[in-house]
Amino acid sequence: MSKPGSKPQAYSILKHPFLQAMAAELFEAEQMYAPFNSLHEAYAVILEEVEELWDEVRKKQRVRSAERLREELVQIAAMAWRAARDLGMEGETLTLDLDPEVTGIDHGTDHRH
Repeated sequence: MSKPGSKPQAYSILKHPFLQAMAAELFEAEQMYAPFNSLHEAYAVILEEVEELWDEVRKKQRVRSAERLREELVQIAAMAWRAARDLGMEGETLTLDLDPEVTGIDHGTDHRH
């Protein structure tokens, strides 16, 4: 999160370490487990991951593992993504008109005349 008044730090969304970890987690889960069959199943898996996050959050700060917290957040995000995909809820692909200075993505030259 940027500090008030500071310029957002430029980065490529597609190269973001968290998103890469989430995609890797999703790929690994798909290799190991069948697709979700229902919202109830997806909810149970996501809840299990949230409970594992909560186990880490409840620890005293001095013994809490930032690596473990990140790992659980990645797993929650990956399972939410998988639920949306397996259950047909991904929606349409969005075309984002984002500032390349913020996203790090060069959209090329505008070809509209």
